[in-house]
Amino acid sequence: MKKAIVLSTLLMTATLPAAAMAKEASTENLIGVGSGVVIGALLAGPFGAVIGAGLGHKIGDKVNEADQLETTENLLSDANRRLAELQQQLAASENDIQSLKLANAEYSAEQRFEGLQLEVLFQTADIEIPSPTQQRLNELVSFLKANPSISIQLDGYTDERGSKAFNHSLSLQRTNSVEDYLIDNGIEPGRIYSKAHGKQLSQNAGGNPDIQALDRRVSIRLNADQQDDAIASRH
Repeated sequence: MKKAIVLSTLLMTATLPAAAMAKEASTENLIGVGSGVVIGALLAGPFGAVIGAGLGHKIGDKVNEADQLETTENLLSDANRRLAELQQQLAASENDIQSLKLANAEYSAEQRFEGLQLEVLFQTADIEIPSPTQQRLNELVSFLKANPSISIQLDGYTDERGSKAFNHSLSLQRTNSVEDYLIDNGIEPGRIYSKAHGKQLSQNAGGNPDIQALDRRVSIRLNADQQDDAIASRH
């Protein structure tokens, strides 16, 4: 009988700490305490139950730590996945920005030269390109190589002196001289279109040498599209 009373007293003593801790402990701690009491009672009787309660509290802490670790690992996995997505978006954005920069550079270049008309002036009855003009043509060649979509329109003219047939031939030879220069410096013949006008568009200078000098020319015009009325390169 005394043993039963002692056993009941010990069990109550073991239960009281667990009940007090229930107000503050987590579910995991309560599970651990309960498990510890059972294990301790089975192994060492009432005294083991008291000791087991303390050990069970430690078990509960471990269970809680494991849950927290799993939650942290899940959050870290989600963060890494989101980081990978953001890195992909950033790479795509950088590619878009680079493409826009290239497109803008090409557009600016085309706007700068689109429709630009250069004049190559010639001496009377001459078809040779003057040396000072060659430097300007070299700059043109560099631009054309950097912008392969641009085509070249050549229009040859003469002043009003001489016959119609002679001046037509002379204007054609002048366009051929400019065309040859461009081709010799690396421009594809298929990008060059030419038309000889002879003296039909001269300003009828009436003997004024300054105006006549302006009529002896080949006009170079740059276009994104070829001219329908132009003749493709003879080469």
